[in-house]
Amino acid sequence: ENEGDQFLHSILSEGARGIPSDSGRANNQCYAPALTRATAVTTRRLPHKADQGILICAKLDSSAFLPSGPELPASLLNHRKTAMNVREIMTANPLTVSKSDSLDELMRIMEINQLRHLPVMDGGTLIGVLSDRDLLAATGWRSERDRKQAGTAGDLVRGKPVCCSPDDSVVMIAVDLTSRLIGCLPVLEGQTLVGIVTEMDLLAAYSKLAGEGKGSKQMLEPVEQLMSTSLSTLAPTSTLAEALEIEEARAVHHILVVEDRRLVGILSNRDLAQALGAELDLSTPVSTFMSADPLTIEPQEPLSRAAMYLLDGKISALPVTDDDRLVGILTLSDLLDHCIVNLRQPDSYSSDS
Repeated sequence: ENEGDQFLHSILSEGARGIPSDSGRANNQCYAPALTRATAVTTRRLPHKADQGILICAKLDSSAFLPSGPELPASLLNHRKTAMNVREIMTANPLTVSKSDSLDELMRIMEINQLRHLPVMDGGTLIGVLSDRDLLAATGWRSERDRKQAGTAGDLVRGKPVCCSPDDSVVMIAVDLTSRLIGCLPVLEGQTLVGIVTEMDLLAAYSKLAGEGKGSKQMLEPVEQLMSTSLSTLAPTSTLAEALEIEEARAVHHILVVEDRRLVGILSNRDLAQALGAELDLSTPVSTFMSADPLTIEPQEPLSRAAMYLLDGKISALPVTDDDRLVGILTLSDLLDHCIVNLRQPDSYSSDS
């Protein structure tokens, strides 16, 4: 691999959370492609990686870089031209909602179409994207007659949406998704919404390569090579208050529920958002709102199979068990760097090479 690939991979191998401290680059000397062709450079320092530099939230635009930064290697400048682009993996002509649509209508659309993200329009103009988490937090997934407030899609939109172009490199879009901790990007051609690209779209492309026998040998690596063994766990009798405390203190998206060393459930931040939206008492045991008997995977199974399980189950985490003993967890975020390596230029990573 050349310098550009190594540097990009060093970011991705950290889960796009920070630049490794041994990269030899000072905090003010990092690559900073501009966001969505803008002239301003946007960077972000993540608290849990604060000692490892500043992360760039970026899609490749060689016209705007930090003045103090080094010259960007040609390998990264060529990503738009050589790598898979957004048009190839995006969901074209996505379902949208109007800013005046009720929250009940949004819930109905998401449920019927099994969606997690809905672009919000004001006439023909995109003004935002709402996720199922936004709706869960606002409604508890309860109908208007069962909650205190009504509300519309426009009421929940916060800030200008981060967007991308159909011709943007999948690699750089994946970095943007991961670094911003968001699940999707609307795709604009000019000012027209033409698609949406999500983490699941990236995973689907990755899984397709595996099914076609393409991609790097990393696809065949066992789950145990990538899983996290630092687990956040609770007992079924633990309370909503305890779960919220763990979520905030450890910044985790999944809490495993264990009884007598046996996995009995999993709590996602969606579950917690729904519990709060439903105004459950903080003393409510987690067993009442956890996802019971979650799908699991064994540590020796390949990462390509894990990707398939996540896609088929429409889930974002897989507990890892060995003879019914909980040994780790593999998340969608954990898999993203592997997706990126393979999507960068899949033909050059054929399993035959």
